[in-house]
Amino acid sequence: MISVAGRFGLDNSTTITIPSASASDPAQLLHQEVQLLRDLLPVVAITLPVTVFTAVLGGALIAPVVSRAVLGRSATLGEAWSEVRPQLLRSLGLAAVVTVALSAVAAAFAAPAVAADLTGASDSTVLSLALLTVPGGLLVLWLYISLNLAGPALALERQTLRSAISRSLRLVRGAWWHVFALTLVVTLLVDMAAGLLLSPTVIADLAMNNSDSTSTAGLLLTAVVGVLSSTLTIPITSALSALLYVDQRIRREALDLELAAAVGIPQYGH
Repeated sequence: MISVAGRFGLDNSTTITIPSASASDPAQLLHQEVQLLRDLLPVVAITLPVTVFTAVLGGALIAPVVSRAVLGRSATLGEAWSEVRPQLLRSLGLAAVVTVALSAVAAAFAAPAVAADLTGASDSTVLSLALLTVPGGLLVLWLYISLNLAGPALALERQTLRSAISRSLRLVRGAWWHVFALTLVVTLLVDMAAGLLLSPTVIADLAMNNSDSTSTAGLLLTAVVGVLSSTLTIPITSALSALLYVDQRIRREALDLELAAAVGIPQYGH
């Protein structure tokens, strides 16, 4: 995400102003809070679509490999590509549809506050309208988790985009908190690992800035490490979607019996 942010100008020259608790003037504190929202808006506007797109696309593309692993079968790179290639365009389409839908929902809830700020409304009015982003964010989160299994459903059941979305909604229904909890835990662990990978580059960048050196090299190094960390972390979160899909089908449709029969395990479940 650091490399993406840098591409759109959100590099180390961009600062996010945190409201000061020591501000004695309520109007000044209110202005600082509105400024914080202005600073956060471009960050969210970039990270939300990128996160959703990569999650849905990754879940669809890695599902065939995970399904083989569940059956105890390994897949070579060529075998994996032969299964992924026919689904590539539909997977891209599904990722685009879900990304646009969730981004549109988020934009609809943020639009009143943004419009008020652009038209010069008072800080109190902007902040009041910004409260609409709270239910908007909860709705986006609910949709994201509810559609988390659409990618694996598309890839493994050869469904259309609409059918894959409906399939995900049915599988997650009644198990939203279960899917959310597992997704949250894995995401936090992955983010911690990514943070450990990035921390040396951040320290190096700070050291160069303190020595009056240009930060271009530090930013480049951070971007490279960010790409490498994403290469390691995105497959993990994508594989989670496929595993959750298998888990929900086992819970609801006794998929484990079908898998046991497929690999020839006698008397399974008896």
